[in-house]
Amino acid sequence: MARKRRIRPKKNKPLPPNFDPATMIWVNTKEGGFPRRKRGTVKPAVLNASLQRHADATALTNAAAIRIMQKLKPFLTGMDPGRLTARIAGRLKKAYVANQRIDFSFFTGFDIQPYEPLKDLLPKMYTTGYRKKDQIIQIAIHKNTIKLLKRGATHYCFEIIWLWGDPGQERTLRVDAITSAKYPLKNTPESVCELVMPVPNKKPYVIFLKACCLLGDGPVFESSSHGMQVIETG
Repeated sequence: MARKRRIRPKKNKPLPPNFDPATMIWVNTKEGGFPRRKRGTVKPAVLNASLQRHADATALTNAAAIRIMQKLKPFLTGMDPGRLTARIAGRLKKAYVANQRIDFSFFTGFDIQPYEPLKDLLPKMYTTGYRKKDQIIQIAIHKNTIKLLKRGATHYCFEIIWLWGDPGQERTLRVDAITSAKYPLKNTPESVCELVMPVPNKKPYVIFLKACCLLGDGPVFESSSHGMQVIETG
């Protein structure tokens, strides 16, 4: 016996005569459509306590992420950070939910370029130490210090960028940086790059290490020729 063909109800049925678009919406399903009252028209729409806390945290951390992006923007030339503001906001929100304050406690190892992390460009990375009130970052310079994926660069340099202050307040957030000398990519004499910065005495703070490939005196506009990662938070 031949199987009967199932006839699906039409989704685009004429709206019923009592349908009020001001207070109702039409819901389509596989079994057909039906009218439903809009949320909040029967009783006030409210969030439960947990959702309200997360909504409040989202508003605060999104604004803080925008402030951080404004401070970091001058250091992102030639880079492809993707949805950086959203990723920063996500980490700030984790800190806010865990610590009841906005800080950088979830930023250790955070890469500005998620698909081109600093370790791809600077495989041997760095060492850190302290001398009195200064923090010292040392990078061994030799022919294999930088692993360049694409040609076009002639030199490279490093930067230490530190951001400190309360991200939740515009006036307290500060940024500063130290840039190393330029090093040639070819015929590189062996040495040690030493970047010295004062130990941050104000919290919260976050410290970035950036590697930047250069063409002459300017940056190469190729994202794989740059890397920037958080190396310390406090």
